[in-house]
Amino acid sequence: MTLQELQALFPPVNGYKTGRIPIDFVNSHISEIKQIVKDNKLRRFYRGPRAFRGATDTHKADAVAMILA
Repeated sequence: MTLQELQALFPPVNGYKTGRIPIDFVNSHISEIKQIVKDNKLRRFYRGPRAFRGATDTHKADAVAMILA
């Protein structure tokens, strides 16, 4: 899998490289996604409920989706 294939499945939004990738998809393709992140020098951001009011990040264990930037 390449970044372009991932972008075709999950089109980019708001300046990120991809849209929201469901965590189930991430878990089943984790090795490929890790390689894409490494090859393209990207960062992973997890999306979902926050740990407390005012938090700016989601814990990986609570995530429902991931985006690449």
